Formats: sequence, structure tokens, C-alpha cells
Amino acid sequence: MYKNEKDRRLTESFVKYGTVILKHCCDYLKDKHEAEDVLQETFYKFGENYEKVPEEKTRTWLLVTASHQCLDLMKKSGRKRTVVGLPVPDVEDLIDPIDLSDRFVSRENMTEHLLVLEQLREVNPTWYQVIVFSTVYDLDNNTIGELLGQKPELFSKWKSRGRAWLRKRYKEQYPNG
Repeated sequence: MYKNEKDRRLTESFVKYGTVILKHCCDYLKDKHEAEDVLQETFYKFGENYEKVPEEKTRTWLLVTASHQCLDLMKKSGRKRTVVGLPVPDVEDLIDPIDLSDRFVSRENMTEHLLVLEQLREVNPTWYQVIVFSTVYDLDNNTIGELLGQKPELFSKWKSRGRAWLRKRYKEQYPNG
């Protein structure tokens, strides 16, 4: 079916991780066409280096490479670095849709929670980014370190500080619940 090992790895990796990498790039760049270009360049580089990348590290390698490509593109275009956005879950998936008043309250609560997260992004983008990478993308500290170019030991501190800030802010803004 495949001509060689390179074709197999490229095809299987693209099928398995292409959508995740594209979403990741769209979150960074806020432009689908640029994200598609970065996706293509990322897989081109993977094709050149696939022998050096163990199969179990493919996802991480692709995410790190795509992140670097996004940052390079943003630097070249003079844009400031942005942090990865937190995807907004569909509220209907989070609540029991029996009562419309429950839907309204849940949607209002979701908006409040996302506002607090947005405040964290403004206060400390690094804490926000580490929390997003660890909770949304389910990445470990070593992988986050590769993505952000920092030592992994820092991330447990940043995660705990970010979470502490979020707890404090929730208590301040919502003292009754």
C-alpha cells in the first residue's frame, strides 16, 4: 500500500494528528490560511526528519515544530506573540437541556468563567498558557517546556500559581458560590 516507510509515517501521522496541529496553529495565528501553510511546512519538515523522530514522540515533535513555525511567522510579520486560546465548549453538551432557564443560567455562568480565564491571560499570559497546555491539550511538563523553550521544572510552579490566582479571583468575584 505504501511505497516506503517515509510515506507510511507521513500519511499515518497526518491522518492521526493533522486536525490537532491545524487547530493548534489556528489558535496561535488566528488565521486559517496561515495555519494551513504552517501545517504544510510542519509536515514537510517531518518528512525530512521522520527517521530521527521515534513514533511515540511524533505528536509532540509535530506540536513543537508547528509552534516554532507559528512564532517565526508572527515575528516576520511583526505581530506580537499571542497565547493559545482556550476552546469554548458547547454549553448544550455541558447541561441537561430539560429547562430553558437552566440553559440561560448555565450559559451565563460559562461566560463568567471564561471572563475569569481571560483575566488570567491578561495578568500573566505564561500561567494561562501553561494551564491551557496541561489541561486542554493534556501535555506533560517536558512537552510544555519544549513548546515554550523553558525548563520543565518551572511549570509546576507556574501551574500552581495560575491555579491559586484563579481560585482567589473566583472567590473575589463570586463570594456566594
